[in-house]
Amino acid sequence: MNDRMSYANRAYRIFAHTYLRKQLQDKQACLQFALPCMIACWICALPWLLQPDSTALASTAAHASVHADCRAIAIWPVENPTITQEFIAPAQQWSSGHRGIDMQTQTGQTLVSPVDGVVSFQGKVAQKSVVSVQHGAMTFTFEPAVTWLAAGERLTQGQPFATVENMSDHCEDSCLHWGLKRGSDYLDPASRVAKTRIVLKAQ
Repeated sequence: MNDRMSYANRAYRIFAHTYLRKQLQDKQACLQFALPCMIACWICALPWLLQPDSTALASTAAHASVHADCRAIAIWPVENPTITQEFIAPAQQWSSGHRGIDMQTQTGQTLVSPVDGVVSFQGKVAQKSVVSVQHGAMTFTFEPAVTWLAAGERLTQGQPFATVENMSDHCEDSCLHWGLKRGSDYLDPASRVAKTRIVLKAQ
């Protein structure tokens, strides 16, 4: 009886060992087959995964368009402007530069408001006639210019609001100096105008 039990135990251990080894071999064979398949699938899917999302691209393009529209808020204060001096940003607030652009004009020429805004100042600054128009945080300045409007009066874009006065110290002939400030920073007013054809006067 004991011999039969011993034989049965030994036979069971041999069977269990053989069965487990067979299971392990089958799993190893499966992994050896599956791993290359998984790598191949990833390689095939990689171009699709790296392809930019069309929705994200559309959103980016729309954002860029809105940003451009926000910058292009103004129109030229004179028709078909001829630029005699472009904007040169000062390195520091106290440094030299050209804090605006000069446009060739005629004495008495009518100016139109480049933006919807408010006449924030009209009067003399350093013996020069100046008119300022505020649009939000930005202030557009015009010199030499005089207006028939009082400070505080509202303007709509394209509305005549001032005329060019006499000679300017910015040029030899009659011209308009157009400036733009946001806070204490001087900006190029031309950068706020939608792209259009302008003429640069030969120096």
